[in-house]
Amino acid sequence: MTELIRSFTEPHDLEEIYGVVAVDDADGELGLAEPSAWEIGPPAQGEWLDAGPNGITLKPSGRGSVYVRYELWSGPPPTDLPAEAWSGTILITSGKISALSGGYGDDDDLHTVFDLGRPDMVWNVQVGRRTLENDVEPDFPRHAYHTDLFRLQFWPTAL
Repeated sequence: MTELIRSFTEPHDLEEIYGVVAVDDADGELGLAEPSAWEIGPPAQGEWLDAGPNGITLKPSGRGSVYVRYELWSGPPPTDLPAEAWSGTILITSGKISALSGGYGDDDDLHTVFDLGRPDMVWNVQVGRRTLENDVEPDFPRHAYHTDLFRLQFWPTAL
């Protein structure tokens, strides 16, 4: 039976987000893992997501703030996905991910790190985007109104 191993919801809303990226902690400083997720580029016109090595770029609706939830599963999670969902595989070289917002290049604004537990691995991932107009989502703060909720669910490719 598939089990949720660990989860984390970014505790603060993000006014803008570039995506969720692989990060390294080299010499005590947090930075982007190589290859950099900046190489993926933003989602194409009319799309809300793009994926590549070490990152998933996201496009919120632009109507409010953004919350991100990470989930690590032992196998495929339940399939109760919202209408806007994407599934695929992604290489995470460092085994650690973080939301990226703000600047470009030297001005990367990284947030809380979520450790997937295994470096240099291709992960299965489901990403769901739901725009919240009320406070009925139990995994996110009750005060989240006019908010985009991104849920990223990861599980190993080799079970």
